[in-house]
Amino acid sequence: MVVDLKRKESDLIEQLQGHSKADEAFLISSSYILELANKADELFEKSQDRQKNELLRFVLANASVEGEKLVYKLKNPFAGIVLCNETNDWLPGSDSNRRPIR
Repeated sequence: MVVDLKRKESDLIEQLQGHSKADEAFLISSSYILELANKADELFEKSQDRQKNELLRFVLANASVEGEKLVYKLKNPFAGIVLCNETNDWLPGSDSNRRPIR
């Protein structure tokens, strides 16, 4: 009984450490994405055509041209960033039951 409890405790400690590492990685990735989004216009302007094409493919999904208008859908997480920027709600559902950005 004590041995089983110690094993379960050890497993839970390992899981907690794994979650902590994942949280840190998520925060670092989120920071890089927000920094990229913040500098997107500057990066795009300074890029060569091939790089511009790669940036557009990275951010846009199903882009097409209708007449003189570019029609596109943003990929995640960029769609969420734009939504949060438009609504000024950077913590949607900020209660005990956090929900993903739509």
